[in-house]
Amino acid sequence: MDNDGAQFRCVVTNGGGTVTSNAAVLTVHKVASIPLSSGWNMIAFNIHPADSSVEAVFGTVEGLVLVKNNNGQVYWPEYEINTIGDLRTGEGYKVYMSSDDTLRTSGTIIDIASTAIDLDEGWAMIAYLPQEATAVKDALSGIEPEMTLVKSSAGEIYWPEYSINTIGSMKPGQGYKIHMKAGASLVYP
Repeated sequence: MDNDGAQFRCVVTNGGGTVTSNAAVLTVHKVASIPLSSGWNMIAFNIHPADSSVEAVFGTVEGLVLVKNNNGQVYWPEYEINTIGDLRTGEGYKVYMSSDDTLRTSGTIIDIASTAIDLDEGWAMIAYLPQEATAVKDALSGIEPEMTLVKSSAGEIYWPEYSINTIGSMKPGQGYKIHMKAGASLVYP
């Protein structure tokens, strides 16, 4: 420890070797692996990619046809169209694939306690930000009075007004469509 504050010594060991670091701030990096099936997928990122440009994140995905965000902007590499630009924290994306592949990207883990997803009345496509699966009822408890319905990419739904829950748990790497009766700010527990 020095006069300016605490120093941390971090030793990380895994299959790739050992890293030792002295730092005042510890940044955790993670590789996100998101399976993509032929046809439409609804995905999201629970990390801040090292390079958040849509070309960098999706550039090596085989079979990628189209990426679309909630605002209707697209990344369509075959026609060199990119109106998305950079990926945004908290946003879900629809991805159309001509064949199966896995998207892999690395970045820093998102601090979910300090990351709010602002939702307006109506439909939105949101990201699930936590690193572990959580029951949908618990994950969305902070906005439940303002929401109507949640849909997964597989067509499962969470409709609290009618006690319908075929989603079960929200999962990392997945995006979800959500309908809001009123605007709210979602902060995952």
